[in-house]
Amino acid sequence: AVLFVRGTFTPRIVPAQDSVDQTWSHSIKYTTLLSSPELSFQSIAGKSEGKSDRAELPVSVISQIKTYLFFVGLPRSGHSIVGAILDSHPHIVISNELDVFGRNLSRLNKLSLFNQIWSTSHDKTFSNSSHNNMHDASKGYSLAIDGLYQGTYDSFIDVIGDKSGGLTAAKIVKNPRLFESHLIKLLSITELPVKVLHVIRNPYDNIATIALYAHFGNKYKQFSEFKHDNKTITINAKHIDSGIDYFFHYYQASEIIREKFKLDTLDIHGRDLVASPREIISAMCAFLQASCSVDYLNRVSQKINGESKTRYKLIWSNEQILKVKEKIAKFNSLQQYLDFDS
Repeated sequence: AVLFVRGTFTPRIVPAQDSVDQTWSHSIKYTTLLSSPELSFQSIAGKSEGKSDRAELPVSVISQIKTYLFFVGLPRSGHSIVGAILDSHPHIVISNELDVFGRNLSRLNKLSLFNQIWSTSHDKTFSNSSHNNMHDASKGYSLAIDGLYQGTYDSFIDVIGDKSGGLTAAKIVKNPRLFESHLIKLLSITELPVKVLHVIRNPYDNIATIALYAHFGNKYKQFSEFKHDNKTITINAKHIDSGIDYFFHYYQASEIIREKFKLDTLDIHGRDLVASPREIISAMCAFLQASCSVDYLNRVSQKINGESKTRYKLIWSNEQILKVKEKIAKFNSLQQYLDFDS
């Protein structure tokens, strides 16, 4: 294993892996879960204020970066919102779904990797393409935060990274050894301390969303309309059962990150972000050792709209609720969700 002690590490030699991109192709069963956040921003028009023309990051800026950040967790947990909040910080750049661990890192150096992250952050903010635009509210949500530094930065960068929580979790659980080899390469390339954000949503809500996506398939409009009415639905029990298995299978990724790789990890509970946005965002800034101005806190806090309690949209059996409760009991980070109505 890779041994991390207070920011240092001693890697063992890992055999080279061929065709990494092919090995880690998007094979997650519920691929549609990887878009559209459940915690949502209020609908916002317009784009982030600031310069929209992009050039490569100056070497002087790259040399000042202090921390590399990546995300881990279940799809549909609120990673996109947290990533957008951080990318709006004047001295933090976070790309959205670049999937760094799915790339051939052997072909990258610090300059090329950081410029890929920077260009992805910038282009997804300012692109006119609705497919890439962070401001497209056609699916009922927007990741735009006006008046700050989304897709830009101010003079220097303290923290850089990528938000691909679900994809990263899948890679960790599927092949920890292969992930370890990529982690070693990343540490070698960045020459920076690596930190991890683990975004957590109520398991019952996460599982319900997984089940509903399986039920509705690619009928996104119908699903979107259903989420916003007060109706419940009875769906095939196998979708809920599969959702339970899916959630707890990939939730193991956060445990592997802590126990095997000993990475500095901060848990962010979506319900806490909704209830106390300033406190939670301040805690994230402190974790990343980035300054957190009052103006920044006020602007990003105002954009957090609420938490979707999707669990109440489904009819659950007593057996399914008991199964979830028993699995929750095995994870310290999930203890607050033992009660279905918590």
